[in-house]
Amino acid sequence: MHPLVEIHGRFGLLTMGSSISSLPIFWLVKRKNKKSFERILGICLVLIVSFVILTAYNGGWMVYEYGVGVEEDH
Repeated sequence: MHPLVEIHGRFGLLTMGSSISSLPIFWLVKRKNKKSFERILGICLVLIVSFVILTAYNGGWMVYEYGVGVEEDH
């Protein structure tokens, strides 16, 4: 397997994990401390968007530079 495929997969799992784990955090913070909810929401969203950007960049780089996952017609 190409090393970039592994990196892309790790960033994808990191994106999914941070998205799923942020939901209970949002729920708890909103119930307990409404004043800090917007701050924590902003931090989590910046983190998740950063992971999405890194995942997309690595996926695009794999296809553009190395042709990973691209089938050639013979």
